[in-house]
Amino acid sequence: MTTKKLPPVMGMDNTSEEFALERSGDGAKLYVRDAVNIDFTESGRMTMREGIALQTNLPFKYLWQSSLHHDCFAMLHGAWVKVDPITWEYEELIPQIGEGPLFHQIINNFVLMSCDTGLYTFNGLQAVKFTIDTPAKPYVSFSADGSIDAGAYSFAISWLVGERESALSEIDKIDVVQYSNLDVQFPMCLDEKVTHIRLYMTEQNGGELRQVKDYPISTTHTSLPVLPEFGRVPQFQHFSPMKHGKFLSLWRGRILCVHLNVLYFSEAMAFHLTDERYNFIQFPQRITFVEPVEGGIWVGQYDHVVFLRGADLKELVLEHKAAAKPISDSGFTVDSAVVGADLSQGGALSAMWLSEKGFVLGSASGQLIELQSDHLSNITALSGMAVGLGNRVVAIVN
Repeated sequence: MTTKKLPPVMGMDNTSEEFALERSGDGAKLYVRDAVNIDFTESGRMTMREGIALQTNLPFKYLWQSSLHHDCFAMLHGAWVKVDPITWEYEELIPQIGEGPLFHQIINNFVLMSCDTGLYTFNGLQAVKFTIDTPAKPYVSFSADGSIDAGAYSFAISWLVGERESALSEIDKIDVVQYSNLDVQFPMCLDEKVTHIRLYMTEQNGGELRQVKDYPISTTHTSLPVLPEFGRVPQFQHFSPMKHGKFLSLWRGRILCVHLNVLYFSEAMAFHLTDERYNFIQFPQRITFVEPVEGGIWVGQYDHVVFLRGADLKELVLEHKAAAKPISDSGFTVDSAVVGADLSQGGALSAMWLSEKGFVLGSASGQLIELQSDHLSNITALSGMAVGLGNRVVAIVN
């Protein structure tokens, strides 16, 4: 019986003809139709894939570990929990967060999580809702025991949580017919993390709100017998709390999230707020992943991929890429040092996702590279999840 020495095996190929699976001569190599529980090394050797073992019987979902703190988070029985990945003991952070999925991001040294019920943050000690509710407008009346001149005045308030300020309330207007004392009744606040109320008002017959004073949240009303000294104009008029959604990401001082076919942006450096008039981009198809890189944002569509090129929300240019259909939810970022300078083309991170033709790399400069399209095709799945593990990419699809 003759024996045949196998050349280096370079992986799977379900696209080429049978005779093209083996390449002879200089640089001989061999591809296989299928490989189960096998890993291929760069030199073409085959090794058995390491087995897996059950670690816990608890049904954790959406496990995520912070690269900064190494804390691990997950969903368990509809609650957001912090998990010890060694003992699998857990601490409940938020009891009811819907059915998932969960998306996590590191923002200013704390963990931000997006789920069905909103945005939440964990600072290492406790978890609280990240956004601040917009207050109801104040109620203003006047009496005849003050010295404020007759005229029209407008009032509005915002909530304060430390240094963070909520969106501005609706405006309450009042017409004063004689020298008066103005009495401002503040609405009830049900958000336990709010610490102060910030009052704004206009000058006599003025059109621009100006800051008056900050009051402790326990204050129910205040009186203004004379016109106060005015401060700055409100920063967040016409804003609203930042929306929650899928694919929570950080890009150039803004957080991003997705609902169906709309990509929402927070206000720059005010992550808890958004301007619903301008801070969004609507796409023709359902968004299947979002991965920001140095030169822009890679966005998956149902049957193709687009690249939003630019460094500012107002300057983004949409570029359609002739890419194979991506697998929903399979996008992630990979360190450019891992994929190599020739592929990453600059930038600290590159985007990667699984498509019907294998893994695809989206460079920091907006170039799309289908890494396995010559050898793989017809990969189908409803959704998937991929992650870099050592020097390999591992994907799970369903």
